[in-house]
Amino acid sequence: MNLSLRKVGTRLTKKHIRNEVIRKCGEECANVVRHFIHDKLKQELDITVTEARRELAKAYPMFRMSKTAFKYFLRGLGFSYMINIGERFIFERPDLTRKWAPYLSAVERARANNCFVYIDETWVFPSMTKKKEWNNNTILRFVSASKNKGRRAIVIGAITEHGIVPGCTKVLINGRTGADQDYHH
Repeated sequence: MNLSLRKVGTRLTKKHIRNEVIRKCGEECANVVRHFIHDKLKQELDITVTEARRELAKAYPMFRMSKTAFKYFLRGLGFSYMINIGERFIFERPDLTRKWAPYLSAVERARANNCFVYIDETWVFPSMTKKKEWNNNTILRFVSASKNKGRRAIVIGAITEHGIVPGCTKVLINGRTGADQDYHH
């Protein structure tokens, strides 16, 4: 793909190449690719750049782009195929926030100047994120992996409107022995 004419001896920046590929392909093509990647993310399917390019070319015969141009195109759309080096992220999900809003409004009415404490239970797995996955850089999160693999830690804490109650948090790790590891007691 001829990205642009330039003077002999000059180099284009990666940002310029990304912008040029996006401009030449157009918004319609950009929307198709965005929807394609988001659909794969929703289905929790792993797909490489080569596989994505092949599937798009099969579904859209007019889609002709070299692997390198396609990589620049994806970067220009805000996507990256990145390695997760074991960092785990806790992120806010808008769908859960919407569901919590009515509950929290009811809690606020119920408080009536009384201290209200509730218990939160969060499960944390070592395999909650995939090692390498598509990431939409416009959304601040890494795609979650299936939650039924590997050991888990259950974090239980008492929480008020001012935050976590000091001394009221417990972390239980499955597979460990001891009477204190069963949080149902």
